[in-house]
Amino acid sequence: MQYDITKDAINSKSIKYDLINIDTKADIIEKLLSLGYHEVPVVLKDSNHWYGIFIQMKLLIFIN
Repeated sequence: MQYDITKDAINSKSIKYDLINIDTKADIIEKLLSLGYHEVPVVLKDSNHWYGIFIQMKLLIFIN
């Protein structure tokens, strides 16, 4: 559910993004773990990253 909410929020703003399937990306899994994440989806943008429910506010990072 969190995945769908995040994806829908990004799509609603017509923001271009790359969707990465981490099942086959051990290096990405290691990066997410090093950032303290143990669940997905995680949104990464430059040095900004998050997981959670404040999607609309955080999407402003992409727009600005």
